[in-house]
Amino acid sequence: MLEISNISKKFNQTHVLKDISFSLKSGQIYGLLGNNGAGKTTLTKIIFQEYLPNSGEIIYNSKSISISNYSEWYFFSENNELPKNVRVETYLILIKNLSKIQTKVYNQRIVEILKFLDIKPFFKKEISNLSAGQQKLLSLFVCFLIRPKVIFFDEPTANLDIKNKSLIIEAIKNFKNPDVTIVIITHLIEEVKDILDHILIMDQGKVVYDEINFEPKNLKDIFNRYTTNKVEKIHDIRNYLDAN
Repeated sequence: MLEISNISKKFNQTHVLKDISFSLKSGQIYGLLGNNGAGKTTLTKIIFQEYLPNSGEIIYNSKSISISNYSEWYFFSENNELPKNVRVETYLILIKNLSKIQTKVYNQRIVEILKFLDIKPFFKKEISNLSAGQQKLLSLFVCFLIRPKVIFFDEPTANLDIKNKSLIIEAIKNFKNPDVTIVIITHLIEEVKDILDHILIMDQGKVVYDEINFEPKNLKDIFNRYTTNKVEKIHDIRNYLDAN
């Protein structure tokens, strides 16, 4: 179990996260939903220790996150935070070594994954020369290769065509098993609503909704009810322009 306990974070004097608490169990696909700027990515970077919180604690399997084994974790980043001046095949070997995957197992997995996720056309390319979509496919390939126990997908379907959006969604569904915790961080709720078991909605640095019982068809209405209403902001803009 992954427990987020009373996490707060501020940059300068701006409070980005405000006393966030919730828990994530294995065997579930969670949706961490919210508009851009709600604090979703900042929270994820705290979980992966890219940022330190100002207060609060994160516990994984009853131990502090600071001593967790991150070799069993994977962060599928929205911005494809991959090394740039490295060829794809070299990067995969680096992942193999870091993850301590035996050569025989590595070779078997490469062959099997290529059957449904063909990245061979850009195997020899440097990652910096790949499109945003190709980099996401490479990240997905790595996820299948290392078979992590905790996976965070940050805006996994953004910047992809329809075919590859479907591929990502099917992949996420197939990662689900009793030993794996999956979190999808997104504001594109229509694309993921049918595969979520549990939803958490963030707004203005807080978790404002945390429920396991919901109807996927009603998720958009729930989201709009619990997040800052952009329509009202548009009215504010109009009122300002009319007054000036």
